Amino acid sequence: MAPGSEQLPLQNKGIFHNLPTFSPELKDLTAIVTGANGISGFHTMRVLLESPQRWKKVWAASRRPPPEEMMALLSEEQRARVEHVACDFLAKPEEIAAQLRDKGVKAEYIFFYSYAQPKPKPGAGAWTNAQELVDTNSALLSNFLGALNSAKITPKRFLLQTGAKNLNNAAMNALHPLAVYAAVQAHKGEELNYPGDYTAWMSVTEHSTAMLTGYLSEWAVLNDKCKNNKFNASDTCPIPNNRLWPELARWYGCKDYGGPELDESKLNVIDPGDVPTPLGFGPSRKLRYAWTLSGWAQDPTNAKAWKEIMEKHKVTHNPFDDIEAHFTFGDFAAWGPAFALSMNKARCFGWTGHVDTLESLHLAYSELSKVSIEDEAVV
Repeated sequence: MAPGSEQLPLQNKGIFHNLPTFSPELKDLTAIVTGANGISGFHTMRVLLESPQRWKKVWAASRRPPPEEMMALLSEEQRARVEHVACDFLAKPEEIAAQLRDKGVKAEYIFFYSYAQPKPKPGAGAWTNAQELVDTNSALLSNFLGALNSAKITPKRFLLQTGAKNLNNAAMNALHPLAVYAAVQAHKGEELNYPGDYTAWMSVTEHSTAMLTGYLSEWAVLNDKCKNNKFNASDTCPIPNNRLWPELARWYGCKDYGGPELDESKLNVIDPGDVPTPLGFGPSRKLRYAWTLSGWAQDPTNAKAWKEIMEKHKVTHNPFDDIEAHFTFGDFAAWGPAFALSMNKARCFGWTGHVDTLESLHLAYSELSKVSIEDEAVV
């Protein structure tokens, strides 16, 4: 058995610090990454492809291949080691198995990132259709596991990402709408005003960078002592909104930024009422805000400004086509409840990876502009 990472030196890769290294005995490995056209799956695939001696083949299993714009972020050598397998995980297990057999898929490690989010009823918030979410995503996993059995694929390790929704209401790519908001405000020559109250402005929260989560995922499957364990994934870089907002304004060239609404009479209140709390005791938390990004996005002048940005910078993605699906997550990020994911367990197992979230966010926005999803930052 190859020695664990705790016996080996650490390394830095660009903005990512104190990453593990692995024994040279680990070589010519093969992996299946499901949901490889999504945020988590694609970035884990990028992490694996950084090490050609260690990972000789990565199968990207999803209904559609990663878009060409995303694949362009990979080198030619990296792209040569990726092969897409078209799989609909809501199909019967034997149908999925046939697709795996037809491609000759063999894999020692599996990273399962597939996730589907059925739309809630009109007017309902994200994740209010909890049972439908459970039924759909349980089927994705169950069908894939059945397909592995039929295709006689027996991995050494299977990594399942449940997401922080397993613990709390974590939003996916929640900070993208903030970039859209900043780009539009800069385009109109207006300030980047903050929609929440003073408490949210001062609250410290943490985020998870997909690339760092990819490094964590590789570490977890290649260290034997990590098997049959659950780990949180966080940058361990607490950031208050009063630090994030000025940076967003600076990156996109906004006229200025505005802080929270201090007049209590102008704040709206969300009172969950008598509902179960995370620890099982104490009152539910009330959220206060002056306005919402979802409401801001309803203004035709903002949608028009984004159209102008799309034409000027060849951006192909229009979040204003589905305001609820995109900007609800932005509201959660801007003034939702602050929370932090403990990395204590991962640290006790030897994980040391870290990234400054502001640096990774700037990099993410930069790459989103490269794949024509976001306007280019000016800084």
